[in-house]
Amino acid sequence: MLRTLAAQAADAGGNGFSYGRLHALEEQRGREAREGFLRFWQDSRPKRLRWK
Repeated sequence: MLRTLAAQAADAGGNGFSYGRLHALEEQRGREAREGFLRFWQDSRPKRLRWK
């Protein structure tokens, strides 16, 4: 979506730089979300059951 908006801004004589910055921020948020999920996933693995 941001790429489309940037292209439309450029076609209208504007500058797409701000959309590029927004895209970079979204990429960073995506990386952080993936890393957080993987940490959570590692910590939430089920424990082995012990039979008495």
